[in-house]
Amino acid sequence: MLYCYFALQFVEEYLSAYKIPQGIKLCDGTWSEFISEVIDRHSEAHNHRFLLEFIKRVGDHYATDRRPLDFILDLLDIQVPKLFALPEKTDNGYVVAVEVQGNISNFVQDYIYQNTLKSGLLQKMNEILSSISLQLDDFQQLIVTVLQKEVILELRVLQSGEHSAQEVLSTASTKLQKDLSWIQALNLQQKFCWGIVATCCLKTSTSITTDSFDLNQSCDDIVTKLNQIYTSYCKGKKLPESAWVLTSTLPQDIVSLHSDDVSMFFEWVRKLQTVLSHRHKQIIDKDWNYDDILLYASNQAKLIRIGQLVDPTSVIVDPQQIKELMNDYLQLFEKVNAHFIKYIPSNRDAKYSKLHQILNRYGVVFPPNFTKHLIFPGEKASPIGEQPLVNPLNPCTTGLFQPPGQNISLQATKGLTMKQLTLLTEQLDQFVKPLLDNMDMLVFFSLHQCEIFNNYLHLQLKKECNVEQSLSLHSSVRPSITMSTLQALPKQEGTKAEGVSLQILAKALNTTRNFLFKLIQGTAKYSEIIAEGGTLKLESINTEAEFNALAAFLVTLKIEPQDSSNAGLKGICSMLELFKYTSVHIPAIRDVCLQYKLEGCLNDPSLKDMVRLADDMGRNRANLTPLEAVAKVQHVKNSLHLKRSGADSSLGLFPAVANSAAFFKFVRDMRFDDEKGQVAFGQQYQLITAQLQHEEYNENVLNHLYAAYKFILPFMDSKQNFNSLMTKVTSLDVSGGLKQLETVNSNINLIHLWFSRAEVRAVKHNVCYCVWYM
Repeated sequence: MLYCYFALQFVEEYLSAYKIPQGIKLCDGTWSEFISEVIDRHSEAHNHRFLLEFIKRVGDHYATDRRPLDFILDLLDIQVPKLFALPEKTDNGYVVAVEVQGNISNFVQDYIYQNTLKSGLLQKMNEILSSISLQLDDFQQLIVTVLQKEVILELRVLQSGEHSAQEVLSTASTKLQKDLSWIQALNLQQKFCWGIVATCCLKTSTSITTDSFDLNQSCDDIVTKLNQIYTSYCKGKKLPESAWVLTSTLPQDIVSLHSDDVSMFFEWVRKLQTVLSHRHKQIIDKDWNYDDILLYASNQAKLIRIGQLVDPTSVIVDPQQIKELMNDYLQLFEKVNAHFIKYIPSNRDAKYSKLHQILNRYGVVFPPNFTKHLIFPGEKASPIGEQPLVNPLNPCTTGLFQPPGQNISLQATKGLTMKQLTLLTEQLDQFVKPLLDNMDMLVFFSLHQCEIFNNYLHLQLKKECNVEQSLSLHSSVRPSITMSTLQALPKQEGTKAEGVSLQILAKALNTTRNFLFKLIQGTAKYSEIIAEGGTLKLESINTEAEFNALAAFLVTLKIEPQDSSNAGLKGICSMLELFKYTSVHIPAIRDVCLQYKLEGCLNDPSLKDMVRLADDMGRNRANLTPLEAVAKVQHVKNSLHLKRSGADSSLGLFPAVANSAAFFKFVRDMRFDDEKGQVAFGQQYQLITAQLQHEEYNENVLNHLYAAYKFILPFMDSKQNFNSLMTKVTSLDVSGGLKQLETVNSNINLIHLWFSRAEVRAVKHNVCYCVWYM
């Protein structure tokens, strides 16, 4: 016993004094034999403490030689089975041995930290895994446990860990695939491998979600290697492909392993299967938007490879199927654009409008759910606030939608899935079906803001609504119309406003279409043109602009517009002329004839005919057509001798003459109304002119007087017929007549004075001449 003590003391002193040579390799055979011999002779656990101290000194020497990583690897290769081994728990040295093992673990951990060996160990991980045999002694197991803890932790926190994990995982995955004994129980090497696997699961978990499946190359390789482990598991258990999908509870054999790392892997596989199944179900149920299908297309090769490893039932192998789904989405979206964005195809620079805006103008209530997943030009969000798709959509796939030269297409939101888009297209098709025959016309005139069209359509809507409402009052069916949306539409008790139905609008458009063709041909009635009962006044509209729009509309229908549109435009212009003649000029002519008792004219059949026409147009113009107006205007012009260009201006003389009663009386009283009177007027006018030639004001009145006399003279003959009067009037240039007559009438007293003096001088002149002659 004493001998053993001195021998142990000698060994301890020897190792303390031993000068460690440069390049020492702790795992070579000499050191292994020496340490084994010491342990065989001194097996008590407390005697191993001095060996730990020696190993620490050797570790420091490795560090001095800049070989700290080799020290860890050499510790793993030491072949001393009883080194720091734990005795039976009943042995008195058990507690001491546990303490020694704890000191060794702490030493190795500190050594790794102090020499920053984690990344180096990570690079050597394949060597470490290969060196871990199935039969490890207690010391080797101790070192492996420390390495597993430190290296796995490094894998999890390393910023660029995907590449490192990929390299380490390759060896771990291969070992787990080749040896499926881990299904029953885990050895130390397998535990180490599963730690690596679990770490890789953590690093890729955030890249696999139902909303995103975007894997970079290194991450993709990691996922593939992980999935190969699961494939080996399923094939090793001879499971059919239909049974590969994990349920809500893990398989019992996995639960029995009591390994967090293994459970983490199977939970990861279940999550991956859920994502793949979700994507597959999205496509089958059409519950995906355009971003989803693009993402699926870009990852399809990965999804196929991954799906075949963990869930073959979720695989869509045919890339053409995905391409067709993308094309189907774009074509449906183009159709939605064509429904909503309305423009004139033949005029690419024209404005555009939106379907719901056009229909709202005529009282149609547009279903709000049609627009909830759409963002219109000029808007930033959908009606329900959904975000737009990331990937822009091309709305011009087939040529159905070719908007004007500006970006006016719709944007889709993330909520517009293929299912929603298909439903929306079907609903829109059904919704606008009653308007298909007249949609182009409705869009055209809405964009051109044609007054005649809008007023006539509103009139027809009012009539149709009144008819439907009248029918509804005698039935139990509630009317689908609104009175408040149409101007001056009467309200009835017992009805509920729900908007004008498309059927009513379709009927009104059909009637309006027929009216437009009648208008162009000149056969529409005046009451139709002004939408009788509305607010349109024919005199206030821009007739030329309205008919230009009508002519352009004919072009869109591929109808030659020249002859028909000219007939309609000429007829409308003739209507306006006729109404002016019959409401202004003919009454003025009649009033002048009555005022100055022009009996010859008043009894003339021509004037009587004009008066009757004027009265008829005042009372009954509703049925007048443009073509009839053309004929009547020509008859009026012939009767009023308005044959030369600009002759219409002479009709303005009649109101001026009507306001010249004082001047008319002056001419009659002075007897300047016949041929002799004209001579006398001329003589006296010359005398007055000579006397007042240097008086500016008087000269201005005199100049107007001579012209005014010429204008009033045609009205002096009360016996002349109407033809004679109009011949005289229309031969005059009355460009300044109104002003000249006004000046004369306002100075009639002064003119009386001038001519009274001129008449006295003329008498004296005649007396003197007679005396001289005698």
